[in-house]
Amino acid sequence: VDAGDKRAQALLRIAVIGVYEDLIKIAEKSDEPGADEKIALLKAKIDAMFKDMDRKFEKTELSDFILMRLADFIADRTGDPRKALPYYDEVLGRNANQFRTMAQFGKAGVLAKSEEAAEQNQALETLKDVLATKGILRDTKERATYSIIEIYNKQENWQGVIETAVLYNSERYSTKNKARVSLLLANGYEQDGQKSKALATYAGVYQRFKSDWAISIPALNKAAEFTRAHGKAVNGKAPKQIAYDMAAQFIRNSTVTYEKNKLKMPGDVRKSWEDLRDTVKGWEGDTEIKSLAKQKKELEALR
Repeated sequence: VDAGDKRAQALLRIAVIGVYEDLIKIAEKSDEPGADEKIALLKAKIDAMFKDMDRKFEKTELSDFILMRLADFIADRTGDPRKALPYYDEVLGRNANQFRTMAQFGKAGVLAKSEEAAEQNQALETLKDVLATKGILRDTKERATYSIIEIYNKQENWQGVIETAVLYNSERYSTKNKARVSLLLANGYEQDGQKSKALATYAGVYQRFKSDWAISIPALNKAAEFTRAHGKAVNGKAPKQIAYDMAAQFIRNSTVTYEKNKLKMPGDVRKSWEDLRDTVKGWEGDTEIKSLAKQKKELEALR
């Protein structure tokens, strides 16, 4: 390769990195001894090549494709993601359509992590620009809308969360993000003081996403707390009893699954289950509450 042809040199490096990435995928599926060491070595080579490119090439010498590869590497795999911003801006400054949306998402992702309100607002404006794109793809619209909700939640802009989450749900997206959006909507209602909507939404999230414990347990915990504090009696059953029954039945029905999988599940999910179990045990000490065990005895006595 001609030493003066910087773009060709950079493209060659990207091609080699691509080969390394393919080898990593193969090694990850391998049970052969030394596979982990091979993966670590390949990742180290990739890191070294990206860092070398960052030092040796001017941004103006690189194609949009290579700029995006470098930017995403810096944003996702280094300790200083902000260094990716000039790369994203270089792509955006060229007004190239092929990588524009990718660069906007990359830039917004970096800015959204900032603790500075001004930079968070920049991220919001960038994502709103994505939404304003003519002929936007549905998947792109979903991703941008979801990202906006997360930023509003970080800013504690509860009206923003509510309005955008309601809009998101009206589109009936079928992605993994919809559960998280519904939980954020419920929290938005709670923080905004809309207690009845918060209770209804938390209860709905629990029922709809029961198998996703990262979502359903926090939702159930909140629904039970709201029912206990603000609920109404139903068919002679007091709010305290309704709240207890909701939580206690879940713990009873999920204990076997918890015991079987507790060492595999994320720490925060395990803790949320255990906290809910402890809450249930605490409520059983309330003389106004009939435990599930007592309810069972009473039913057996009636037979």
